Amino acid sequence: MKARVPEFASAVLERTCEILADTHSGLTGSEIGKLLALLGIDDPSPEATKRVRLFHALSNRQSADRCGNLVVAFIEEAMKPVRHTGSPGWFDEKRHEVNTALAFAGYELGADGKLRVCQPAKTLPQAEERAGRLRAELSNRHYA
Repeated sequence: MKARVPEFASAVLERTCEILADTHSGLTGSEIGKLLALLGIDDPSPEATKRVRLFHALSNRQSADRCGNLVVAFIEEAMKPVRHTGSPGWFDEKRHEVNTALAFAGYELGADGKLRVCQPAKTLPQAEERAGRLRAELSNRHYA
């Protein structure tokens, strides 16, 4: 996704960060730090909880850039399928959760780890249905 991506709404970004940095099943603090450094994103609060740390880093960068391109880059880098070859169940579950949040911004994360534009969801049932439909397709293909 090379074109300029509009800024993500705060609620969408916050929920996406909560999912990716979940205390029990999310990225580790060191993984978050490594990915932020890899993408050249400042880490303004490394002492904060993982999800707050990630939200502040991505929110600050998106505000400075006036676009969501590096938010997309972070999500795609964190969700590269090759990073999760040892835990495909984790990848499928996180992708489903991330897709539910991103549906409100008009994006979905494909099985290839790339974001695609889609029709924005306006309600939670629409977002869950879209994410559930993707999960059903994976299940039918024996990936989930």
